[in-house]
Amino acid sequence: MSSSEHGVYLTRPKSSQSRRCTLCKLIDRAIEEYAPVCDSYITWVGTRDRWEQSGSLRVIAKKEAVLVIRAYGMKPKTRRVLFDWLVRGKQTIPQYVDINCTILLQAGDAKQIQDPQMTESRPPRRYRTIPKNTYDPCWLYPSLRWSTIQNWITVCQLEHDDCSNPISPQLPSRYLDVGVSATDPIKLVVSNGACGQYACLSHCWGGAQPCKLTEETKSDYATEIPRTVLTAVFLDAIEVCKRIGLRRIWIDSLCIQQDSKEDWQHESQKMGQYYSNCTICISATSSASSFKTFEIVERPTVASSSGIDPETGPFSLLAYPFDLMEKKPHFGHSDKAEVVLENFPLLTRGWVFQERWLSPRVLHFCGHEAVFECAKLTTCECGQARVDFMDHSKEYTNLRGTTTSQEGLISKRSRLEHMSWDHLVTAYSSLKLTYNTDRLIAISGLASTLYEKRNKHYEGGEHAELPLYLAGIWRMDLLRDMTWFVGPSLIFATTEDTNAEAVASGIVRNSRYNNYVAPSWSWASVSDPIRYLLLDKPDSLFTLRNAHINLATDNPFGPVREGCYLHLKGKILTSSWELQTDIRNISVYILKDITGTQLLSRPEQRGIKFSPDYAVAKPGLNQLHPKATLYVFPLGTTGVAYTRTVMTQSDRAVVAEFRSTICLVLKKVEKHFHGMNVYERVGLTEYANYQNGTKNVDPNQYTEEELCII
Repeated sequence: MSSSEHGVYLTRPKSSQSRRCTLCKLIDRAIEEYAPVCDSYITWVGTRDRWEQSGSLRVIAKKEAVLVIRAYGMKPKTRRVLFDWLVRGKQTIPQYVDINCTILLQAGDAKQIQDPQMTESRPPRRYRTIPKNTYDPCWLYPSLRWSTIQNWITVCQLEHDDCSNPISPQLPSRYLDVGVSATDPIKLVVSNGACGQYACLSHCWGGAQPCKLTEETKSDYATEIPRTVLTAVFLDAIEVCKRIGLRRIWIDSLCIQQDSKEDWQHESQKMGQYYSNCTICISATSSASSFKTFEIVERPTVASSSGIDPETGPFSLLAYPFDLMEKKPHFGHSDKAEVVLENFPLLTRGWVFQERWLSPRVLHFCGHEAVFECAKLTTCECGQARVDFMDHSKEYTNLRGTTTSQEGLISKRSRLEHMSWDHLVTAYSSLKLTYNTDRLIAISGLASTLYEKRNKHYEGGEHAELPLYLAGIWRMDLLRDMTWFVGPSLIFATTEDTNAEAVASGIVRNSRYNNYVAPSWSWASVSDPIRYLLLDKPDSLFTLRNAHINLATDNPFGPVREGCYLHLKGKILTSSWELQTDIRNISVYILKDITGTQLLSRPEQRGIKFSPDYAVAKPGLNQLHPKATLYVFPLGTTGVAYTRTVMTQSDRAVVAEFRSTICLVLKKVEKHFHGMNVYERVGLTEYANYQNGTKNVDPNQYTEEELCII
């Protein structure tokens, strides 16, 4: 080795192999294993930290840490390698770079040290090591993958109180016994109430499913399910079960009779329980269908070399292809929905949302690695998933909604009973379902679990005779739960805020379902992603008199039929409406006869915007006629907590003085119910009042009415 002003050179010596230093030996192995075959080339390896040359030409290793070094200028004839280092925070990078391999020093500490080659007359060059826990050992040593996964599970079971579930829970009605060895038969078993540990599979069907339980296959599958009929994802999941020491797995298409509506209704009602009680959910996160494998890419084994430094003791050096340490996509880090869709298609599916949230542990197979997720921890083989998940609300200037429509793709796990229902619904509403009739049933497991863990005690008291769960909303939180909306928020502090919000939302509304999925007051009645208003010290302006839910099955959290209604008492005001296009070519829906302000820096005026629940102007069954009369029904008033992410102190002071009125926008239905007018919800609006220096005095002349919303 020799040194220069720009770096440290390592020249391949002509002496015997035994006399060469540990680093030189490693470089030779790396060149042989990873370098391209050509007459001249440059190899660049990433430097984040330091190695140090001592007077006796040793590599000095400090304790235990991980160091990455960048090498370039490697030439086949001389085997001469220039190792770059950080010079006062800046890196010297050659003009011609051919990324090839990386050398990792499994040594060093986190202290800054001075370069011994620098004189006292010149400023010292400083280096810092990378903590050892940046990378999981199995990322560098693929043979450790399964022991690492088993350790993740064991630590969670023993140390995470928030992830605890029964040691020996009741098994699902049916499960697959996959045996222990590779030759053991796979067969369908009826549990008959037995208990034990098992795994669940979360996967994309991806079209027709040739391998499924039917009346015809039931008896055959009880004897043995031929491996030849099992899809690639099923076979991979079975192999994972055996690797982690489980011999039972629940797979929906093989454990629910697919040609029996009765069996599907019975078992779908228990799916929340099945996922909640499983030991782990095996998730084919990167597979778009059950015909694809888990697609785990095999990583190369690192080249390694070790030695003992007389001053600091043992150390080891590793070399591996450079792209092994390239940043990999993680579903918690992506800021674009299309990235999640491309790399993690399973997470875009509606049914998977509750599977992921209810399972005490989820093992994601993400193509390039495995990711482990529980209520206390998210980790992965490369270590990057340990970084806190991104908060997608930062993308949006406006924060009047509690969550954003993209969060269903990347919501971070936590203890379920600590989550608000509006947050969960907002996240779920952005996900895809093959059948719109699954809108309520696909989240019913979450609703049922929250009922048992948190909401059950609300059964008594006022309105105890009425259902607690009202087709996607909760009776005790009726005001909050009916403030969902589609599209951008309506109230802002300044004109600049409205511009930013409109650009951020980019909403294109869909038509309302032609078939009946849910009553119009429920978010489940629309197909678009929804948000909720954040309420600050709300005051209700209505009372609930009666409610009826016409269940389609005996599941109180499941699908509903026509005939649901809310009987409310409050105030109402008529208004005409019109569709306008603003200077940004964005559609704006106006209630022409309501007075208020939605721009807090300006006085109130006649005519305010509202947010339609669906494409009300689009021709079709639910089209709203341009001359139709709409009805505004105030739900309550709330403090305007904030109107955007970043606000000055003076902005906050002005905004804090306002209270807004939140209203349902209704259309009248041509029928009456017990002498009451019957309405359907078509949108939501919110406005404040400000005129001649006076705030929060509503000039609109509402009249009292008892009404029915269906």
